Amino acid sequence: LEFRRGALPIFHAVEETFTLPFEIPGQEPQTITGRIDRIDRHPTRGWQLLDFKSSDKGEGPDAAHHMRYAGRWRDLQLPLYRWAAPSILDGADADSIATGYFTVCADLDRIGVDPSKRIDDLHDEAMEVVRSIVEAIRDGRFGIDEEDVPPFEGDPISLLMRTTALVSVDGEADA
Repeated sequence: LEFRRGALPIFHAVEETFTLPFEIPGQEPQTITGRIDRIDRHPTRGWQLLDFKSSDKGEGPDAAHHMRYAGRWRDLQLPLYRWAAPSILDGADADSIATGYFTVCADLDRIGVDPSKRIDDLHDEAMEVVRSIVEAIRDGRFGIDEEDVPPFEGDPISLLMRTTALVSVDGEADA
């Protein structure tokens, strides 16, 4: 498997788990726990943190995480992987850490690494969004209006956990 016209990456780890304190100014740190599906080390390009995706029609990492024209984040998984990486990789330089998807699907031509092209450059912005979400959750601010349709605009838990709520016709939440 070629890594975008270059030497093959060197496999480093699979399902690397982390539990780290995320600093919130003026508050106690928030513990963040995650698991990175795969970590590779490219001889000249540095580290690459990959999330496995098994879909025939899935979005690439940039579109799945950040709405370019709206300037909003939809998913913070890869930015949080990148945030955790220096601790996992013995202080690796943030500039040498890239993210992306490893896509596995029925179309053999699409199997392989789909690197992020935009979201790594927006890392600081993503971490500010994480901080604001933690603060909102701690303050009990969820910004959900009964008229909203899932995923709820401004719902910090939906953004972090990529979940949506099911609401029945009579307005009661389904478990």
